[in-house]
Amino acid sequence: MISLSKIFSLSTIAILVIASILLINQLLKSRPTSGWQSINTGPFTVSLPPSWKFNKLQGTDSFVGEFVGNGIKLSFDYGWYSDPLNRYQNDPNYFISEEIISNYLAKIIYPKSNLSTGTIGIHFPTTHPPLPNQYLLVQTNRLTITANTKENEKELILYIFRSIKFKQ
Repeated sequence: MISLSKIFSLSTIAILVIASILLINQLLKSRPTSGWQSINTGPFTVSLPPSWKFNKLQGTDSFVGEFVGNGIKLSFDYGWYSDPLNRYQNDPNYFISEEIISNYLAKIIYPKSNLSTGTIGIHFPTTHPPLPNQYLLVQTNRLTITANTKENEKELILYIFRSIKFKQ
């Protein structure tokens, strides 16, 4: 029979392990940004490492550009027809998650660790706050950012993605 003291000891260990995991996760998400720059693109802002550059590009029906640095190019498309990244939905080589970033739903995709390179991306299906009594926006601007990346660049890019803030 298991004694009450062993149950409390195991419970304490479990709580400490969970708290440690949550703390480590938070520390990874709150990577130091000393010297980082806040780039205002117009519709949204993003934090980038100091040496990175923002380049506006010519779009047809949307606002497009890229963030370039450290051998990485993050291309973005802000408009009605931005790529929702649905082609990765059933791809067994990709991890897909949804997160709330700055109060907006975002889909994030990146290669599973068995791939050394691949596409990493984020898609915001809407970039406007909901209006009162509004259940569905038929047409709204969306944002998609993608890059071809190596496994060792994933955490930096995810941190950049999580720094996005939209104009209100």
